[in-house]
Amino acid sequence: MHVGEAVWDNHLISAMNLAIHILTLHGAKVILMTSPYVSSTGGTNSGIQFVGGTPARVDLYKGLVRKVAAQHPGQVTAYDLNKEFTVKKDVYMPNIDGYVVRLSDGTHFTRDAGELAAIPLFPIVRGLAHARPS
Repeated sequence: MHVGEAVWDNHLISAMNLAIHILTLHGAKVILMTSPYVSSTGGTNSGIQFVGGTPARVDLYKGLVRKVAAQHPGQVTAYDLNKEFTVKKDVYMPNIDGYVVRLSDGTHFTRDAGELAAIPLFPIVRGLAHARPS
């Protein structure tokens, strides 16, 4: 199963909602992150295309994240991680601004990627941490 199939989408939504329920029981704030585009060949040179890695599927997942976050105003923030790692629309980027941001599998991040993502993300986390409880 994959994103875009109703059964899987419902499973993902249910899992996100369960995590939100558990994490917010005592007032914690939650940030749900979208997925960045991944290598459509899984980082291999085989030429085999992986359906789950298409930009359309990543965009569908982004929609699910935003939908779930919108159902929990004041508790959940959606963060578009894809925006941080996409220079051109619908294009997987293994390198950005001279930094290698993906491991050879075409999916997972390098340490540099984490440091680049932290720059815009930390002020959001800080703001949520200092926000008054709702």
